[in-house]
Amino acid sequence: MSIDTHPSGRAATRVWPGLLGSLSTILGAAWVLIVLFLALYDLDGYPTTWFDEGFHLHVPKALVQLGVYADVSSEGLRYFGATTGVGPTVMLPIAAAFELGGIGLLPARLVMVAYLLAAIALVAAVAGRQYGRPTAWLASMLVVSLPALDLVYLGRQALGEVPALAFLMLGFLLWRDGVGRHRRSPARLIWASVAFALAALTKNQFSLILLPTIAALFLVDRLHHRQLRVRDTLLPGLSVLAGVALWYLVQVLPLLGTEDIAAVLVLLRNASAGAVFVFSTDRMVASLRFLGNPGLFAYWGLAGLGYGLLLARRRTLDGVFEAFLATFAGIGLAWYAFGSIGWPRYAFPALAVTTIFVAKLFRDLLRALQEADARPRAAGGTFRPTRVVPFVLILALGIGYPLYHQVQTVLQPPDRSPQAVAAYLEANVPQSLVVETWEPELATLTDHRYHYPPTAWLNRAVQAKWLARGPGISGYDPISEAKPSYLVVGRFGKYSGIYAGLLGRLSSRPIASFGEYDVYRLK
Repeated sequence: MSIDTHPSGRAATRVWPGLLGSLSTILGAAWVLIVLFLALYDLDGYPTTWFDEGFHLHVPKALVQLGVYADVSSEGLRYFGATTGVGPTVMLPIAAAFELGGIGLLPARLVMVAYLLAAIALVAAVAGRQYGRPTAWLASMLVVSLPALDLVYLGRQALGEVPALAFLMLGFLLWRDGVGRHRRSPARLIWASVAFALAALTKNQFSLILLPTIAALFLVDRLHHRQLRVRDTLLPGLSVLAGVALWYLVQVLPLLGTEDIAAVLVLLRNASAGAVFVFSTDRMVASLRFLGNPGLFAYWGLAGLGYGLLLARRRTLDGVFEAFLATFAGIGLAWYAFGSIGWPRYAFPALAVTTIFVAKLFRDLLRALQEADARPRAAGGTFRPTRVVPFVLILALGIGYPLYHQVQTVLQPPDRSPQAVAAYLEANVPQSLVVETWEPELATLTDHRYHYPPTAWLNRAVQAKWLARGPGISGYDPISEAKPSYLVVGRFGKYSGIYAGLLGRLSSRPIASFGEYDVYRLK
């Protein structure tokens, strides 16, 4: 038999790598198309816009229309709340999109999709630089498909978590190329420090995790690795601290010398105590239950983090890099579980970083199984992939099923109730009249004069609904304060119950309803 036709000859040896390379290219292109579909399809319809997104979009709208960086209610400007939830790294690009494409949901979400795609690419880049291309692909699939992370759902909205993740990953890539006793890359270290500061500015939860991570890394390196210079942790730490402090100072400066400054400081303190530093036993139990959810890597999340900590023990520069990521994930999960109010979004930073270690763990397990299956062939026997194939099938199912569910969710007819309410108000309510509501998403869709409950009531709602404490949400009466002509009660208004007392006294019936939204005329 000639060498060209023998299955074990050199021709086959040359053909198989080419076929595998072509298959890898096809699968890579297919994955990119899936990600683009999940990011872009029906962008202004899914997910349905809601309280948090609408709340944040007040700021870029005010910046475009009024030239001020503030929230707006019918009584005037509000300098606390929307301006602190998400940083200028999100607000300013959306304001630019509003200038170019008009004020609306689609221009804002196009900005967010750019951040979403950047975050996925940068997570893959970090995994690839640390562990190679197969781990990079696997990490990108895990970070997109993990149900508990909800990356696509969060990344399509005007929220801060996904952009902050992109800046964090960018900072890490620059930092790993600029640190170490034998490296001379001050420019990379400076730009890494800037990127870390931008991550902290974008979403304040990242600063709560990043600062203690850098401090812990300094101590760990001094005691164990001994690979870093002092400036390698000092400069990033000072940049994060200075960036956050400077931004809060910029926001407070317009209020200096006014009566509002004391009220804003009280609101900031109450908001932190009500969500960021809670230390509630009930919330700890709920948080730990969430972390033990089978949707969280099917129980592989903590195993991946443990594997990352094991890798970080190496007394090399790679061990330092792994220590950075593992420390960030560990501190983030500890704060989420034991200190915070336990909203799943608060676990996002740590879980997103943990996907890199889970991908590394899966890749190493697969390699070990491949070697175990190859031993009989090395001894002269027949190669039988008895271990690899079941593992690959389980892994493919674990990634493929959540992806299929996400595709199905994106393809479902969207709930456009907010747009329907906005169209009704545009057609039937003069813009000169005040509309009372706690559905801030409507302000992105129309230019009516909306009045919202003061920010202090949001802290009261959080205390009542999530912590079962505080004065409760009853007693709010906008009639005497804002004199609204109409009232719109939607998802958040009904959830909080803030208008239940008012509607009970007025015995009003809605003049129009759209999904969860009811429109009332107030006499």
